[in-house]
Amino acid sequence: MTAPEFETAAALKEREDAGRSLAAAPAAEDAQIIDWTPPKEWSRGWRDLVLDLVDPQRQLTDVETAYFFARAKALALDPLARQIFPVKLNGRMEPFVGIHGIRMLAERTGERGSEAVTLRTYAGEMPALVSVEVTVWRKGNAYAFKANMAEFAQKNSLPGSSWAVKPEVMLTKCAAANAYRMAFPEVLGGLYIVEEVA
Repeated sequence: MTAPEFETAAALKEREDAGRSLAAAPAAEDAQIIDWTPPKEWSRGWRDLVLDLVDPQRQLTDVETAYFFARAKALALDPLARQIFPVKLNGRMEPFVGIHGIRMLAERTGERGSEAVTLRTYAGEMPALVSVEVTVWRKGNAYAFKANMAEFAQKNSLPGSSWAVKPEVMLTKCAAANAYRMAFPEVLGGLYIVEEVA
């Protein structure tokens, strides 16, 4: 059964008051999607499944939820595969794209070439990572971006966090995202990965 694309706040409240669970699984007919294409209409089951994964505490407002699903649909990215997900920054929700989502959007242009880590810089007696440079090719043209650890690393990383355990992987993602934005501004302009944001 297909519901309207987005429920109004009143409709959502009415459904909650009726005792229907927000954690309801998608109907069987909704769940039988093999290749991801955004649903023409987000059924309640699909929306609730996505929200269970990306916003289990239900911190997003109705407007933020509508905006998130609209962006996922417009970009044809799969929230269930974490290609796009909502992040609250200073009390405001922003949709962030995973690095694989960035690569996928570039690939869809049909003009994506190679991607290579062209430079890693270490310094100090006990060598510490200083910077990573990634080069992306589009139609034979190279776009390189050097990400500096001092600029991108999260200063208060907890022991065991990704920035503390695998800084090279994290910094490479930041460099790659910036290089792809330079190479494909018409599809990636304004899209960021969460690793870029402290």
